[in-house]
Amino acid sequence: MYQLFVFLFSIFTANALKNQDGIVYNSIVYFTNHVTENPNGPAPLKLRKIIDMAPVTITDQTPMEMVVEMFRKLGLRQTLVTHKGRLLGILTKKDVLRHIAHLENQDPESILFN
Repeated sequence: MYQLFVFLFSIFTANALKNQDGIVYNSIVYFTNHVTENPNGPAPLKLRKIIDMAPVTITDQTPMEMVVEMFRKLGLRQTLVTHKGRLLGILTKKDVLRHIAHLENQDPESILFN
């Protein structure tokens, strides 16, 4: 859970730095339903509307053929990769397209991404 928190903290802080005055890299982040406003600080950044509370996940043992099929059928742009319930990383559409290119003996770096 700690790894996921650090990962989410990095994403949210980077996004908030671009979009909200008063947010700095050492800003304290609270993941809670009950927000106490600080009159001297920035307004709370509510994430409920932009966070997927049930993201698509795969394990590190999921066959790549199944992963490719999931990306195709579900139109995924990314999925979380886990091992025994712990976050290992994120697999992106770009990663999957590179894998397909490699299987087809193409240069994975020559693929144009949309």
